[in-house]
Amino acid sequence: MTVADAHLRPAVAGDAATIARLYMEAADEAVDREPTHFHPPNMEAIQRQYAGKAPSDDEFLVVAEKDEEVVGFVQARLVRPREQETMIRPRTGAFVEELAVASDHRKCGIGRMLVAAVEEWIRERSGELVMLDTGTKNEGARRFYERIGYREIGVVLIKESDPPR
Repeated sequence: MTVADAHLRPAVAGDAATIARLYMEAADEAVDREPTHFHPPNMEAIQRQYAGKAPSDDEFLVVAEKDEEVVGFVQARLVRPREQETMIRPRTGAFVEELAVASDHRKCGIGRMLVAAVEEWIRERSGELVMLDTGTKNEGARRFYERIGYREIGVVLIKESDPPR
């Protein structure tokens, strides 16, 4: 399959089951990489979340289709500058909440096409950047984002507390 075989469209409520399946595939991979931090979510709850998503100027939810089958999706939200003074330069941007491509449709341009759609969406809103995060152990995703021009600017550190006695 090539990217020419696929197209993007806004997600609709009827896509919720497929989006949830793609989300669960990504969640299972995350659990495998970092089982102390991630857990398999409830698929029905994920499906309800996506079925209930209403179109919004501040949210972006698009699916990639090939042969009338949803094979990927991206969800992003608009991020505005904080009202309080911070050291972070105030800019409007998008934060990619979720990006998933079916494992049998990876490495053919679908992910790149989905990210490009977010980049275009934020440009249309006079935004200046797209932000996202991915796990440090998700080497494939990190290489993908680097190849399409993203750079690492921080690291999230966690420490689990001891359970109460």
